[in-house]
Amino acid sequence: YKQHVWSYYDIGNDDAHTILWLVGGLKMGDAAFRSISTLQSSFRIILPSYPSLSTMADLTDGLIAILDAGGVEKVSVLAGSYGGMIAQVLVRRYRDRVHKLILSTTSAPDTQKIEVYQQQRDMVAQSPDELVMQVACERMYGMINPMQNEENFWRAYLDELYMQRLTKNDLISTYDSILDYMTNYQFH
Repeated sequence: YKQHVWSYYDIGNDDAHTILWLVGGLKMGDAAFRSISTLQSSFRIILPSYPSLSTMADLTDGLIAILDAGGVEKVSVLAGSYGGMIAQVLVRRYRDRVHKLILSTTSAPDTQKIEVYQQQRDMVAQSPDELVMQVACERMYGMINPMQNEENFWRAYLDELYMQRLTKNDLISTYDSILDYMTNYQFH
């Protein structure tokens, strides 16, 4: 879609209702690995990874293209954090494609947060790539705050994610799309 390659998992029961699972700031569908096994026998689950797109319109158009490619007319959307922001735009732009919406740990657009997100985006853009990725990795590790018996797993997963799969451009595009969300959308 629009010169960007979308990757996604399409797993579970093909004959069941479809859940579009939108992960947060980790941007990769496999970040939902813990909960997939709980739902895959009862639902078809589509878990996209987000390409470096800078607007919510482009992100939601890409998600609809995935649903169209999979022959899915209507979905329930399960989303949290950054994915929850995308989901709130999706349900408003493509209301007829969303059966139910389940959100967690996300926020509505807030123009008072624009300046903070812009400052963070500018700092990321001006900093060396390796430093940006190291800081992002550590910040995410702190947000996850894993139990002691899971620390090694999360260190390895996040190191691989931030040092091999994500780029500084991916992080900048996340800030850009959040800024788009905060600036151009108001929900009532």
